[in-house]
Amino acid sequence: MHGSSSGKWTNTLSARCSIHLDWLNKQIKELEHRINDHIDRHPDLKRDTELLRSIPGTGDITGAKVLAYAGDVRRFTNAKALAVFIGVTPRQRVSGSAIKGRTMMSRTGHNELRRALYMPGLVARHHNPILENVW
Repeated sequence: MHGSSSGKWTNTLSARCSIHLDWLNKQIKELEHRINDHIDRHPDLKRDTELLRSIPGTGDITGAKVLAYAGDVRRFTNAKALAVFIGVTPRQRVSGSAIKGRTMMSRTGHNELRRALYMPGLVARHHNPILENVW
């Protein structure tokens, strides 16, 4: 008797999880649609997204994240200022006059933007011979 009731409970739980996952997937699709519509309605955002998508490894999601996190990249005076904002500039560990260890990435910038660019960076490295020896 105990085994049959747990089977019904498991089936009910499984069905509820499936319904909830379907709902979540619909919400994700709706949100993606709204983001794309917003970008399409603004010519500057659309142009910037198209430029970002022209880079191997980037697509709609990466483009939207970069635009959301960095905003209008033209506000940065140069590429170095953008790199500082993202947190991908080199940093040396120093103590007094001694340099300790090798140079590392600073990681003091925008964590989510850095995360959004990680996988596209790996793809770019794979497709661009100039970047092969960077990492």
